[in-house]
Amino acid sequence: MKLKSCFLHLLKSPEYESVLSVEEYENLKRELMYEYEQPSMQSIALLPNEFRIIKDIRNETAKYNRNNLTRTEAYLTFY
Repeated sequence: MKLKSCFLHLLKSPEYESVLSVEEYENLKRELMYEYEQPSMQSIALLPNEFRIIKDIRNETAKYNRNNLTRTEAYLTFY
């Protein structure tokens, strides 16, 4: 839990915003939080093709979760 609070503190630090544009900062924050919240694949016994399927699903999810518009478009396309 200490690592998570330290990580979140870094993401909220103003000095990081001056290096990146606001959009770049938000994208980086979203991607890092997504990766941080994912369970470790090493702790799960899966076949190599199952790892590829999970990776493909995560990539597609990240691609369409950029913002509310792309997420809504993905929902409409899927359903």
